[in-house]
Amino acid sequence: MKRQIATLAMMISSVATAISYPPALVGKDGYLFAPRMESYLPEWGGYVNTSSYEMIDNLKQTLNKKGIDVYVVIVPTKISVLQKYLPDEVKLSDTDKSRYDTITKKLNDRAVVNVPIKQILENQANGRSYFKQDTHWNPEGSRAAANALATAISNKSATLSKIPSLKISAKEQIKQSNPGDLVKLLPENQQAAYKSGEKFTSINFTKAEAGLLGDDYPDIVLLGSSYSSSNLGFADSLAYALQKDVLNVSMPANSKFGIWSSIEKYFNGSDFKSHVPKIVILEFPERDFHQTPSVLINNKRDADFDLKWVASIQAVIEKTR
Repeated sequence: MKRQIATLAMMISSVATAISYPPALVGKDGYLFAPRMESYLPEWGGYVNTSSYEMIDNLKQTLNKKGIDVYVVIVPTKISVLQKYLPDEVKLSDTDKSRYDTITKKLNDRAVVNVPIKQILENQANGRSYFKQDTHWNPEGSRAAANALATAISNKSATLSKIPSLKISAKEQIKQSNPGDLVKLLPENQQAAYKSGEKFTSINFTKAEAGLLGDDYPDIVLLGSSYSSSNLGFADSLAYALQKDVLNVSMPANSKFGIWSSIEKYFNGSDFKSHVPKIVILEFPERDFHQTPSVLINNKRDADFDLKWVASIQAVIEKTR
């Protein structure tokens, strides 16, 4: 057993052996981790990929010219936020430890407004920011992130006061989850111990009825990944914190264009053509930040392909009134 743990420690501390990671790792207090999914993968260029930054910057500049504020949220990996729940012998590489800060710094260098939330999630009481059995944050974690984002928007946005308010109430309730996405990555003889899922605190949000003059198209739009899916509460928590309606367009990372799929869907869809919003929020998971459209479509890095892809989105934005 000691030899096995030592081997795992070597794999997680060595970039060169990233592709040898076990699918799932059992940590302390029942936490499961996916080192292969959440750690630096050299074959994809990892966080050093410049296409992602340039694509976001180009998109931001085009939206800003339309008078639309842009905010970026990078969701940190569970394995980096909850390092204290890894086995003592298992250590993350320096690359994995610094990747989140590297991404946010590179965005800051391009004057992209991004809201750092890693430390906020690390400070959540008893580590309750991510599901134990799943790679995703739980509603408590997403609410903490939404509160930080709402504060940043309130402090920076000159257009927020022009957006109609909406009375939203919230009530906590305890729920039981299904087995998380990491359970199926365990050996079959270990999965039974997790079949009952886990208890978590959910928040039930209630929006007041809109008046006769209510706007069917919210002025705040969240374009995100599975971390923004409705059952995790990120969009609803943001709406509650701002007391403003939020349109949530979220798609999983295994969609055609990966984490860029929600961007493609929204700007090429009827919602944007019918109503130009005042604020757009782009949510990207740290673990998938390197996956630009060229990687997903052509299975190789191609910066020209990526910039042409985002240019097609920019063209749609520029033509929309």
